[in-house]
Amino acid sequence: MRIKRLFSLQLNLSLADLGLAWIIFFSLNFPKVVPVGFMLLLISLFRKGKMTSIFPSKNEILTHPITWFLIYYLLLVIGLIYSENKQFGFDKLENKLTFLILPLLWKNLIINRSKEQWKLFFIGSAVISLLICDSIALFKFSTNDHLALDNIFFGQQFTLIHRGYYACYLIIASVFLLDIIKQKVEAKYFILLLIIYLGLIQTASKVGVMCMVLVLFVYIMHFIFIQKLKVGWLLLLSCAVGLFLINTFENPMKKRIEIALSADSNVPLENNKSIESNAARILMWNASMNVWKENFFIGTGTGDYNDELVAYNKSMNNLGVVKEELNSHNQFLNTAVQLGMIGLIVLLMLFFSSFLNSEKQLWQNLVLFVLFINFLVESFIETQAGIVLFCTILLLFFTQNKEVEISKMDAK
Repeated sequence: MRIKRLFSLQLNLSLADLGLAWIIFFSLNFPKVVPVGFMLLLISLFRKGKMTSIFPSKNEILTHPITWFLIYYLLLVIGLIYSENKQFGFDKLENKLTFLILPLLWKNLIINRSKEQWKLFFIGSAVISLLICDSIALFKFSTNDHLALDNIFFGQQFTLIHRGYYACYLIIASVFLLDIIKQKVEAKYFILLLIIYLGLIQTASKVGVMCMVLVLFVYIMHFIFIQKLKVGWLLLLSCAVGLFLINTFENPMKKRIEIALSADSNVPLENNKSIESNAARILMWNASMNVWKENFFIGTGTGDYNDELVAYNKSMNNLGVVKEELNSHNQFLNTAVQLGMIGLIVLLMLFFSSFLNSEKQLWQNLVLFVLFINFLVESFIETQAGIVLFCTILLLFFTQNKEVEISKMDAK
């Protein structure tokens, strides 16, 4: 398959297209150079020469993701006012600048590529990123005799960004692929799907594997009972074989699942020094709930939520999570602690408004579902690895850029 076809690129790309392509590709590979993509978007805006309204129309003002991105950022600014730790608060405002910049630019960007072409590009970026990760792992293995396979080809050492976020994006790429297969059954797409799912196993992400099973189950049921396609039975057999192999042979993914399943549900909430991922999450969820209760409506403030969580765990003598200064490991709880019930409602509205603005297609529903599940187990938008692509995905696949419609009408 040619790279040009894989990325669905053509010669008539706009500068905004190039900027978005840069943001998507390097968010999966080398996040430090992602700001170049935003610079391209800004240059495209200046080259356009004029700006239309940056806000949604009156009819959609409360049901458009742009509105809720901007309100969320406004709440962060307000939350800084009643924060004691101003420096941490300013860092968070800088950290979430994508929530402000990209929505403000969005209505004025000339994007020539369709959603289907962006889906292909996202798939291509995910596959290329996996090839890069495997190449780096292979180089490390060939040049260091002391490194075990498990320490190179699996887990956090394998990925170039946080494995939880990376696994989430691989799942989204697989959703795009399965939607293409729903329309056109071709062997090349199954090869790409296999590459992505093998890469997902290499991340050893428990939530990633869970989402993979759920996504495959939905599409298999759709193929078998809705479309009456034999490919559904083929996928079902492949899944059964894959799960059998994971369960039969020793591998990091199997070990992590076994640890999760055998984790004591009665994790001590006091005098606990553990930083094991399952225990740490339970401790941080409990701490977050208790801190939120004390600051229910407006939260602790943009700059103080981390200090408050650390203080609570110190009072409970949970020294492991105190030392690591862990966040809530649940974005909904993290936002509730930081911005209270008001912030939590705004965050939920980001998902709801995205659903309202979508075409309600199966792939769109699943992308939102996968993101929602990941928000339940990670503070997803507290790092650049989560913030940039979350914002980009919602705007690119769950909104309609009005300038695109106008430019296409003018071209006709």
